This record gives sequence, C-alpha cells and structure tokens, in this order.
Amino acid sequence: MDIIYQNCNRLDILINKEPPARRNNIKYKVDQLKYDLKHVQNSLAILQQRRCVREREKEEREALLSRNFTTNDDTSIFLDYELHHHDKLGESNRALDELLGAGGSI
Repeated sequence: MDIIYQNCNRLDILINKEPPARRNNIKYKVDQLKYDLKHVQNSLAILQQRRCVREREKEEREALLSRNFTTNDDTSIFLDYELHHHDKLGESNRALDELLGAGGSI
C-alpha cells in the first residue's frame, strides 16, 4: 500500500511535465486513484479490526469454557445492620402509635 501511495505522489509530480491539454484529464485520473487507494486502505483496516474482534471473542470463549467453576464454600450475608435498622423502625412506629394514642385521649 505504501508503494502505491508513493507512486501516486510521483504521478502528481509527473503531471506537471505533461502538456496543458492533457494535464486536467491525467490529474483527474490520479486523484481517482488516490481516492480508490484510500477506500481500499479503509476497507482493509475494517477487515483487520473485525478479525481482531473475532479472535478476541474466540479467546474469551475458550477461556470461559476451560475455566473450572466451583461452589461457593463460604456464603454469608451480613444482616446485623439490616436487623438493627428494622428494630429501630419498629421502635419509631410504636412511639408514634403511643403519641397518637395520647393525643387521641386528650
């Protein structure tokens, strides 16, 4: 690809040596070659990127399939905070009931 790009640049230089009558036509063709080269380079880059993504996904699948899964030996849930929070909510509820009851009796 680099050689093709260098040749296109060389053609740009050689355009100036052509007669003015043919210069525009040849410049148009060289510009078209450059455009086609850029298009091919972009397509190649996209194909390489897709190939890398496929290879990475394949490696990830293989790593996942070769992994040995075990059971969880120590599964404990820390409930002390939740239990304390629940007790305090219950106390608040009882205190409000007593307050409402006292207000209703007055």
